[in-house]
Amino acid sequence: MRRGLSFCLMLVLVLTMAWVPVIAEEAVAKIEIRTPEVLPKAGEEFEVVAYISDNPGIRGIQMDLFAENESIECTDVVIGESFKGSFGGVNLNTPDGAARLLTASDEVFSEDGVLATYSFLAKEDISVFDVKVSDIKVVDRESKELPYIVEGATEVIAESPSKKEEVPVEPPVTEHLFADTAGHWAERYINTATEEGFFKGDELGCFNPDENVTRAQFVTVLWRMAGSPAVDKEVPFEDIESQIDEFKLAIAWGYSEGFLNGNSETTFDPEGSLTREAAMKILHFYSGGESGKEVIFTQIYDGLLEDSGMISGWAKPSVYWGIYHKLISGTSDTTISPQDTATRAQLAKILVNFQKFNTR
Repeated sequence: MRRGLSFCLMLVLVLTMAWVPVIAEEAVAKIEIRTPEVLPKAGEEFEVVAYISDNPGIRGIQMDLFAENESIECTDVVIGESFKGSFGGVNLNTPDGAARLLTASDEVFSEDGVLATYSFLAKEDISVFDVKVSDIKVVDRESKELPYIVEGATEVIAESPSKKEEVPVEPPVTEHLFADTAGHWAERYINTATEEGFFKGDELGCFNPDENVTRAQFVTVLWRMAGSPAVDKEVPFEDIESQIDEFKLAIAWGYSEGFLNGNSETTFDPEGSLTREAAMKILHFYSGGESGKEVIFTQIYDGLLEDSGMISGWAKPSVYWGIYHKLISGTSDTTISPQDTATRAQLAKILVNFQKFNTR
């Protein structure tokens, strides 16, 4: 009887073990940065190759690559064979000096191979060549983010407490232009924007960094950035007559330039709050409008942003254009808060970045 019982228990144990599900480990893509074995001399051109292996099947990737050496200039980026036929975009010079690769496709690419080849020019003999990468996003078929590892380069992660990071340390701000901006996260941008004449403080010597911005105020800052040009053209907006002359001139300028519209045929709503998405829409159209990369922006950023569904259809291309060019930052790692009202501090950062983008 005991032998029979033992046999039954063993059989149950074997059958139970047979039905235990096997949990597969999540595939992790490896991004390898291959640099030249011999350091380049002045005037020499050389290449840095980004290679992907252990590819779990990706639909798109974003990656910034840079070298903290002013003697090296990135002259070109060519998307590799691994993504031939995809929608590709290359930004050779973002506001922080990186070369940004952004590519995506309707298909999933599962082959290992070259992601991109970066061409560089050495302006003088190079004794140290330390390549860094940042802002990496690898997405799957559903545009959901995939894990990855980096080899051959230092990954700089600016705002991700869950990962080990190396954050570039900027010298502290020592000149405090306003009584209420000392220690503020945007003080560096506020100082630059003020010194450039974009913004002004109030009569009490304050900047009011967290104060909301109106539509008229934002257009006026752009008008100042353009050199405060004179305008003769009349505008159809009846609700700007009570505004100060500077606001009226700025609105007339924006309307005459063709990048500014009212919220109706006869009203502009100058005192209305400016949302973050509306700011990017105005800035995008001021910069020329369509970028030609709207499809790829949507394929990458729709899945990465938890609040992408909150972006108005009329503003989505502009918001994604701003993200791609590093003009606007998220309010967290996965949100952009498009409906939030823009503050003076946020706009100071956006416009300082825009000036770098617009003058490079």
